[in-house]
Amino acid sequence: MKKVLLFGATGMAGHVIYYYLRSTGKYDISNVVYRTPLTEDSIVVDVTNRDAVADVVHRVHPEIIINCVGILIKGSIEHPDNAILINAYFPHLLKSITTQLPWKYVIISISALSVIGGSIILFAVPDGPYRKQSRQLQFTAFLSGLHNTNFRSAATGYFGHMWELYSFWAFVPVMLTVNKNHTHNNLNIPFFSFLIIACGALACAASGLLSQRFGAKKIATIALFLSCLCCLLSPFFLLTTSAPLLLAFLFFWGLVVIADSPLFSTLVAQNVAEELRGTSLTIVNCIGFSITIISIQTIKILSDNIGDRYIYMILAAGPVIGLIALLSNNKKDVIK
Repeated sequence: MKKVLLFGATGMAGHVIYYYLRSTGKYDISNVVYRTPLTEDSIVVDVTNRDAVADVVHRVHPEIIINCVGILIKGSIEHPDNAILINAYFPHLLKSITTQLPWKYVIISISALSVIGGSIILFAVPDGPYRKQSRQLQFTAFLSGLHNTNFRSAATGYFGHMWELYSFWAFVPVMLTVNKNHTHNNLNIPFFSFLIIACGALACAASGLLSQRFGAKKIATIALFLSCLCCLLSPFFLLTTSAPLLLAFLFFWGLVVIADSPLFSTLVAQNVAEELRGTSLTIVNCIGFSITIISIQTIKILSDNIGDRYIYMILAAGPVIGLIALLSNNKKDVIK
């Protein structure tokens, strides 16, 4: 029988998966829980404790890992940083611990979390008390919003931000690998990739707090400028022989590249009519994620011709366009 290690066995999906797999008689399944045991042999572990998770994985030595760990709505509201850490980045932590396991297990665990998250939103999250419902879906909402200068600059800033963000995240492991091959350092690439991406959770929380004092537009502009600077300075750091210097640079980039993301969403939402807010945000997000696909493929296609040292300067194009849009709009944003 194949050995299976199931994280989050008492969760919405976890207990169903556990009992189904056990009923088939084809798997030797071990289950991991946070507090309340599911069975007599449940393993109680805090998944934010990397050493404890690593000990379980190495002790069980599974052939298959299933991750059903997820923070629900109440916990996400009370502890947003912890929710981002566990819901979004824990699968990458698993990958860093289980480097001998195929990459597809990370995809499986992320997909499981996506299904859980979507199900929670669909079935467990009611409409808010201040929601103003539109009579029908209006595909022209985005176009009508473009007449608003604040909306237009915020959306353009978001598009420029998205050109850079996901390409940076996608290629962080590549950056570390290139440096490792060049300098022969001993960096744990999956682990540091996880940390560099995960540190963005702190940046989002910090930027939100700062925006309440200095304004969302100002903080978003500063973050976008700093991430643009990282793109342009990347050739000086990516092949450095100093691993601490490389990590410091990538950690700083990981902070500033995402800090403006929630602020752009806020600016877009605040500068459109209430009845068009949901549609406008949806269309802006769809365009933004479409841009990420183009950006990632552009970096991939051009990397052979430009080289690993200079290729990421291309990512500066998005922030530059976003900064022009933000700085050319002198109207005060509505966020205080």
